[in-house]
Amino acid sequence: MKRSGIPDLQNEVLVVLTIFGFVLIIIGASLIFDHTTARSVSFSVGLTSTSAVQEASPMRGSLQPASLPSPRPTRTSQLTGTFADQRPTQPDVVALQDYMLRLVNADRQAADLTPVRWDNLAAQVGQAHAEDMAANSYLSHWNLAGEGPDVRYGRAGGTETVQENVYMYQYSYEDGSPAPIEGWESVIEEAERSLMRSPGHRANILVPEHTHVGVGIAYNPATGDVRIAQEFLNRYVSLEPLPAEVYVGDTLTVRGRLLSGASNPLINLAYEPFPQPLTAPQVEARLAYQSPAEYLLATEPEGDADGHFLAEVTLDADGLPGIYHVLIWVNVGKVSVHAVNVVIDVR
Repeated sequence: MKRSGIPDLQNEVLVVLTIFGFVLIIIGASLIFDHTTARSVSFSVGLTSTSAVQEASPMRGSLQPASLPSPRPTRTSQLTGTFADQRPTQPDVVALQDYMLRLVNADRQAADLTPVRWDNLAAQVGQAHAEDMAANSYLSHWNLAGEGPDVRYGRAGGTETVQENVYMYQYSYEDGSPAPIEGWESVIEEAERSLMRSPGHRANILVPEHTHVGVGIAYNPATGDVRIAQEFLNRYVSLEPLPAEVYVGDTLTVRGRLLSGASNPLINLAYEPFPQPLTAPQVEARLAYQSPAEYLLATEPEGDADGHFLAEVTLDADGLPGIYHVLIWVNVGKVSVHAVNVVIDVR
């Protein structure tokens, strides 16, 4: 059977090689297949990609978006034979989502961090991305429409900044036919362990300022592919709705209220061209996610003692249509947190 557990990262070849050595040590003890037609087991390790999205800290002026690259260990096992009498079935996704939430919060608790709460919209966005990846056999922060996690979440109506981990698990026979997965909770446990072993993903799970998370879990029984997407949020601002689509040169009034623990808001405006469709090989070739948006301006909003703030922004990047991002940074304690990323289609 073929198994692969993959978080995304880019630089940590040493980590992958260490995992490979560990797998070789335990293979004889831990991989036991008692099906009568099983003949051989083989493991291989490689590199793939998936990185936690990490934005640059804001400066009072110009900003440069950035992301933390992260390595993703790939684990694959194969079992010879095809067993038509064991047909893969769909897991209980809702139960597994709840289980991964508990695992995430157990890891945060172990690091003396506040637990994150479940967010339905983030889960819907993560589920859509996990299903797309599983259906089309790829792993990436980008989807086939050319959208990154910030655009996918924003176009679904989300206003918070989203930071994403993605993971792949694949289980099939040597001839490529899918093998039934037993013990789905163990798959989720291995996914969380793998993400926590990966420095970039671990850092994302353990961001102290994260407040919410949604998880997407998808399984393609035709291929044996499992995909998981964790969508972490920073909810520190209550924002009045902004239009999803306007025209170049329109001026918007950004109104909001700081939630408990947030102070000193800074509003930025950024621009990127409309996404272009990508193929599965193209999205997988993009290792760590970095938003293509370029910052246009930074402005201090007017505010009052109750945390309400207001500012006007004009959506005009040299007359270009595209996606405009309204970004809001706040201070949480002594940390500057990217709290808001509203995406607006500008025609």
